[in-house]
Amino acid sequence: MNPLKSYLNHNHPNIYDIPEIHLYMDQLIEFIEGKLYVLKRQASEPILTKTMVNNYVKSSLLKAPVKKKYDQESICDLILIYHLKQVFSMQDIQSMLSLFKGTGDYVHYYNEFLSLLNDLKETETKENALNLQNLSKEEAYNLMQKLAVEAALKKQMAEQVLDYLTTINNEEA
Repeated sequence: MNPLKSYLNHNHPNIYDIPEIHLYMDQLIEFIEGKLYVLKRQASEPILTKTMVNNYVKSSLLKAPVKKKYDQESICDLILIYHLKQVFSMQDIQSMLSLFKGTGDYVHYYNEFLSLLNDLKETETKENALNLQNLSKEEAYNLMQKLAVEAALKKQMAEQVLDYLTTINNEEA
């Protein structure tokens, strides 16, 4: 299958797919790897490692496990972190997660994330030619260029909005 189509057709785990029982580190990694494998560019690259999880906990990006077990909220946060780290610094991700958590419980912000992700994937599916094998080299280049420029612009805009929201929150505190 076309890798772009695979990505856009991939369904992230909804809240009901995420175990309510707490998971040990190995179970956590296995669960996330199993659910997000389609997002890998290279089969050998990990989605998540023990070192990553430990670093997220040390930097307070992720809450510490209780009795070495991670809960459903931690799993949701790790999925968000995976996506956000593709674009943002760890400091920005920490600020974003703090803002997300201020809007309600993790079920709320995780469901908002999934809804937005699915809406954007649907828009991309409609707007862009998705069968890479049928694109000419020039069409593929133009699509790659368009997506890269869009991503850079949207990243910069998101950083500006994040800085604005952080300033407002600091003034209110």
